[in-house]
Amino acid sequence: MENESGAERKWLEDVMSRNAEKKFVKRFNQPEVDRESIDNGNGSFSTHSMSHEVDGEGQWSAFPTVEDYGGGMERYELRHAQQLARQTGNEVLFDNQDDAEFFSKNYKRLWEKPRGGVKSIEAVSTYVPFNER
Repeated sequence: MENESGAERKWLEDVMSRNAEKKFVKRFNQPEVDRESIDNGNGSFSTHSMSHEVDGEGQWSAFPTVEDYGGGMERYELRHAQQLARQTGNEVLFDNQDDAEFFSKNYKRLWEKPRGGVKSIEAVSTYVPFNER
C-alpha cells in the first residue's frame, strides 16, 4: 500500500467500517462535533493522532495517542497509549507491521473529498521496535 489509489481508500474504509464501535473511530466519523484539541507545540493542534506498535506476543495494532479516557483529551506516551488502547479495546488489530503502519499514517485521507469542508491533517505515527525499548 505505497501509493494512494481507489483500492487503498476502499481498504481504509473497510477497516474503519469493521471497527465502527471503537471510540476513536466514532470520534473520527463525527468531524462536525466540536472537539477538545491538544496543542502540538508547533502552532498546530490535534483532535486525533494515531500510532502503531507490536506487543510482546507479536500482535500489531494501531491505536490513538490522543484520546479522552475519562479526564479530557490527553496525549499519551506510546507505551501508555498502547496499554490503554489494549485495556479498553480502542485499537485495531493487524496481521503485520505494513498494514498497521499504513492505517495509522493514512486513515485521515478519509476526511478528504467525500467529507468536503474538513481539512485533512497529516497523521503522526511513531514506531519503536518492541525489542529496542
